[in-house]
Amino acid sequence: MFSKIVMTVAITATNLLTSQPVVYQAVYEPIKVVIKEVVDDVDKVDFYANKYGVDSNLMRKVIDCENKDWDTNLQSRYKYPRDNTHWGVKAGETEKSFGLAQIHLPDWPDITKEQAKDPDFALNFMAKKFSEDKEELWSCYNLLKKQGKLQ
Repeated sequence: MFSKIVMTVAITATNLLTSQPVVYQAVYEPIKVVIKEVVDDVDKVDFYANKYGVDSNLMRKVIDCENKDWDTNLQSRYKYPRDNTHWGVKAGETEKSFGLAQIHLPDWPDITKEQAKDPDFALNFMAKKFSEDKEELWSCYNLLKKQGKLQ
């Protein structure tokens, strides 16, 4: 009798385990966080553009050119073509431009790398310079203008 009960329990347990598949679903939260940060940075463009009365779409075009991934930690991938003693750089070194707006630190010795990488600081800086008609400080602005892509 006992062996029949054990056998029945074993068969029932096996049926339960094999008849209901277990489904595992990956957690996608890290992807949502990355996307949310980019959306927040885009919203911040509007905020700072409005603060200084400049064109947010122009800012976006320049950022898309300077930093297509909108990577707040990006250091420029370009190399200096020649030594520049004024900037304290040597030919072949990676350009010292950082953050969303690719702020070139040798031109702005009072700005730290941490500030340049901070999206609020970078976007505020960019919008302020645009409001002062200094868009040409960004090489991509000059490139887009030359290509007729600023309209």
